[in-house]
Amino acid sequence: MRLTYKRVGWGIFAIITLLLVLVLATAIYVTTTTSGLKQLVTVGQRWLPGELQVKQIEGNLLDSVSLQQLSYQNDTISIAFEQLRLAWDPAALLSGSAHIRSLTLEQPVIRLLSVSPEPAPATEKPLFPLALPDLKWPLKVRIDHLDISQLAFYQPSIADNPSEPLLLEQFLLQAHTQGQSLIVEQLQLVASQGQINVTGQLQPVGNYPFSVSTEWTIKQLDQPDLKGKGVLRGNLAELVMEQQLSGLLDLDVFASMKLSSDTLTLDKLQILQPAKKAELLLSGEITALQTTPNVALTGRWTNLGYPLQTDAVYSSRQGSVTLNGGMD
Repeated sequence: MRLTYKRVGWGIFAIITLLLVLVLATAIYVTTTTSGLKQLVTVGQRWLPGELQVKQIEGNLLDSVSLQQLSYQNDTISIAFEQLRLAWDPAALLSGSAHIRSLTLEQPVIRLLSVSPEPAPATEKPLFPLALPDLKWPLKVRIDHLDISQLAFYQPSIADNPSEPLLLEQFLLQAHTQGQSLIVEQLQLVASQGQINVTGQLQPVGNYPFSVSTEWTIKQLDQPDLKGKGVLRGNLAELVMEQQLSGLLDLDVFASMKLSSDTLTLDKLQILQPAKKAELLLSGEITALQTTPNVALTGRWTNLGYPLQTDAVYSSRQGSVTLNGGMD
């Protein structure tokens, strides 16, 4: 009887060992070979709630992956890429980190095919402050290089009339997490209308406090480009902005505002034109933002003139203004 038990025990042990070996061999095959990656994509094509297609697959999951002419479509969205290339460091997972060395998406086309209408709320909620969920990073995240080029985004068609796409020439990102903060080392957006560069940090919890430096350009037809650089800091309820404009306009702009319920309170808006020693100051509030906005602003100026960049045709040494009324 004891011999029988031993044989059964050894048989169960052999089966478990064989299963573990098969699982390990399968994992090695899937993660270290191109053939295994292709098999993984095939499984995804069978089980995903939509249609997944990939024309060419290269690489493996433990080093780098290249997918040519990747597309996915379901009832609500269609996504297509000319090429997707991923290089990452899987060993970083052992230390609790997700490290993407490079992620490149070429010519992505995103189409929203339909949007489910949102049910009308039983009661009207205040517009501010914005309520965003707290984001907790399960792993440390580092992105050395994210490059999205030639992005086209299409909204759903209305009455069979195709919508004009939102086109983005390039999106670049280099970032990492530090505790619960997201540190943006480089964020660049380039479009035909201009470009913007952003660096700084954001904490995606509570009121989402942030502090970023910006440098941007807006292209103008038959006119000099409008350029700006400065800082933005605050959270979902308060914002402080400092910007220095050049090119089309040479101005220094400072603004401090608060957002609560459906009211925007402008503590201070200061616009300076150093070349002409001109200054414009505004303060006040705009209420009823969700219905018919009502404006209550006061201001004063010194050495104000028009045109701004050349010799003034119209000028005023000083003055004040009060604006009250609805924007209807």
